[in-house]
Amino acid sequence: MYMFLYSLMGFAFLLAIFGIDLADLVIILGVIIPPYFQEKLIKRLGLDKMEVVLDDIKLARKKMIKRSLWQALLVALIFLVTAIYLWTSGMAQDGFYTFDFYFFKTIPLLMLIFFVLAFFTYYLINRRKIRIVED
Repeated sequence: MYMFLYSLMGFAFLLAIFGIDLADLVIILGVIIPPYFQEKLIKRLGLDKMEVVLDDIKLARKKMIKRSLWQALLVALIFLVTAIYLWTSGMAQDGFYTFDFYFFKTIPLLMLIFFVLAFFTYYLINRRKIRIVED
């Protein structure tokens, strides 16, 4: 993964030498693509599934709830960063939103809705990944 990121940064440096400024795009691709391939490999190897005996089912459910919570928090963080970007780029001001209305009413309400939806979605998906193994 590091070689991929280093080669992308070298490619961005070469583009900058020739006067083409695509370094931001190349670095973003270098940050987004490796986790995608890691997740694809994890699913192909079956490492995202949890095999437990019947006695440990409660512990497995707690672990999956914690995993769902972290995944939903990541969705909320991505939403918050996107909202901040929309404000700084001026797109939110084009809709005649004030700072107070945008950051103190709209964003918290939408973050709560997205967090709850993401949590329940990830919870249902993660709950299916628990396999009960017979002794």
